[in-house]
Amino acid sequence: TFKEFQPGYLAGYAAVKDGYTKLGFMGGIALPAVINYGYGYLQGANDAAKAMNKTVDVKYYYTGSFNESPEIKTKATGWYNGGTEVIFSCGGQICNSIFAAAKETNKKVIGVDSDQKSQSETVITSAMKNVKKVVKDEIKASYDGKFEGGVHLLEAKDGDVGLSPDFSRLKNFKKADYDE
Repeated sequence: TFKEFQPGYLAGYAAVKDGYTKLGFMGGIALPAVINYGYGYLQGANDAAKAMNKTVDVKYYYTGSFNESPEIKTKATGWYNGGTEVIFSCGGQICNSIFAAAKETNKKVIGVDSDQKSQSETVITSAMKNVKKVVKDEIKASYDGKFEGGVHLLEAKDGDVGLSPDFSRLKNFKKADYDE
């Protein structure tokens, strides 16, 4: 089980530290993983805002679906046109609707689960689950005779969740800030 609130936290923290103060969160269906990402995002944004003595405004919404739709694009476009600078897209294919809205309004997106930068030039970073690393680690543990069954809580301190390792689309928040 991934501690989704941790990469969510890092995404919110990085966004505010990078200078964004008008944030959005669009989650698919309000399931535990999506909720965890969202709540982490809010907490990270709040902590960065306190540290910088800034005020941050956040719009928060569950689309009720993991599929792209014209309605999601319309809602995201409305948020962007109303001043939202970056939306954390957290829910399967809803990202395609949000990417399209961001591109049309010249705004930004935070991706989820994997590094989504290759899917849209609007993505500044992604809150990630490092599935490849986890699978590799578990296979290695199995071959080494050290595999332990059961439930494991996977987290940032072990590199199992975090942000995209590419910080090139962030203006102020860089790898050194992330490592700190």
